[in-house]
Amino acid sequence: MKRRLIALLLVGTFLLWLVGSYLLPEVAPWQTMPGEGNLSLFRMALVGSAALFVVIQILLVASVFKFPQRVSRYEPGAASEEVLNTKDSGDILIKRGWEVVWTAMPLIASFGLFAVSYWMLSG
Repeated sequence: MKRRLIALLLVGTFLLWLVGSYLLPEVAPWQTMPGEGNLSLFRMALVGSAALFVVIQILLVASVFKFPQRVSRYEPGAASEEVLNTKDSGDILIKRGWEVVWTAMPLIASFGLFAVSYWMLSG
């Protein structure tokens, strides 16, 4: 149920973006260049997209702590002696510290990007 809801939200957002990007400028004021009174709309869009991205990234970082420490490399339904090219017991050891670093890196880099973008739009 949750996966279907997320998939529907993603497809709906994509369709809104697709339809909104091809609307005439009279119908869609966000397609005009800043300086014609729409600068606040661009700022709100920037802050909204930044907030959405931050929430998604925080959820991804938090999900790293829900992973088990070891993940089995056995294929589901395969016989127990069939291991996928492993030299040891067939388990993958997950190093949480590195997973957190690599998962949080886009969030940290994006803070800088958002700050520079907002500063540029502020004039």
